This record gives sequence, C-alpha cells and structure tokens, in this order.
Amino acid sequence: MLKNMNNTNLLIYSIVYYIIIGILSVFASENIADREWKENTLYDVVHDFFPVWPHPNIPTYFVYFYFLYTLIRWTPVNLRIVALYFLSLSLILTFRLFTFSVTQTPPPRLKNDEWRKHHCRRNMFSHIGINFKNVDTCIDNMFSGHTTHIVAALTILLLFSKFFMEKLLLFLFGIFAVFTIITGRLHYTSDVLVATIISVLSVVSLKEAMF
Repeated sequence: MLKNMNNTNLLIYSIVYYIIIGILSVFASENIADREWKENTLYDVVHDFFPVWPHPNIPTYFVYFYFLYTLIRWTPVNLRIVALYFLSLSLILTFRLFTFSVTQTPPPRLKNDEWRKHHCRRNMFSHIGINFKNVDTCIDNMFSGHTTHIVAALTILLLFSKFFMEKLLLFLFGIFAVFTIITGRLHYTSDVLVATIISVLSVVSLKEAMF
C-alpha cells in the first residue's frame, strides 16, 4: 500500500501524523500524575562513571541538527526518504506514548536540580488554557525521544547515502550526541538503548514497506 502512494501525499500524511502524535505525547507527559516525583534517581552505570556534562540543552541542539540535516539532505533527492523519516518517528513515538505512560521511573536528575525543576514544570498547553495536572511531572523517560530522532536520521543516512565520509563522520558524531543524552542526565542508559534498537528496526522495516 505504501509503495503505491504518491510521494508528496505520503510526505504530507507522515508530517500530519508526526504533528498529531507529538501533540498527544506532550499532552500526556504534562498531565499524567507523576508518582515518582519525590523518589531518588535510579542507579546507572554511565551516570556512576561520568560527570554531569554537557548542559542538558546541548543534546537538544544535536536533535535539531540531525532533524534539519535530514530534511535539507534528502528533500532534493527523494521526498519518499523524508516521508520515511517522519513516518518512522510517528510510529516510534506512538509506541513511546504507551511505554512512558504505563511505567514510570524517577527522572535521571536529583529532585533539587534547577534544570529538573524547570523541565518538569513544562506547561505547553497551559498557555492556551489546557492543563489538568495538579503537580509537576516528568514521566517521559522510557524511552528517549532525543535518541529516536538522532538514530532514525542516522539509520536513513546509512541506508541511502553513497558517500563514505558523510556516513562515517555523522555516525561518529551521532554516537557522541547520543552519549551526551546519558551523561547530560536527560535519560538513563536503558532509555537510550531501547530507543536505539526500536528506531533502527522501525526505519529498516518501513523502508522495506515503502521502497
């Protein structure tokens, strides 16, 4: 079915799906009661051996980079590749919506950490008068959405690029970017590993269905 769809229509549907699931994810993460808010962080091997570095905003900038690189790199080449990226992200984030909703873990940063206080006070929908939660919440740990965006972009690059140096440099930089998600204490190592596996399998599987 996907193979027979027009490239432009497929891209539009994929982007709309991505936007909808993104809104639903934010709504869920901001309004589901956080039952682990006052608990200590979980033990993590990487957290135990590495200091808190870099600033938590840095991994987000890496996500922006890979997201924009994917759009700029593949839009002139084949819109179907861009659609593959958005559709993969949409399906992965749909699954993630259930995983972080059904099982909660304490955030990777201590409860008195200033960044955590600000991050867990996210009120995107409160600006338009929609907010049902009574306490701050930080439940979207399992699995890492940051990792999903980076790894999905990398998987597409490895599948479609014909340039060895492009693949090598962005792959190595991607490993570094994903590692900072852990060392920056945005996620536990398990969150990142699960996101990596699911992202690779999703992109590869969808590629077979779309091409």
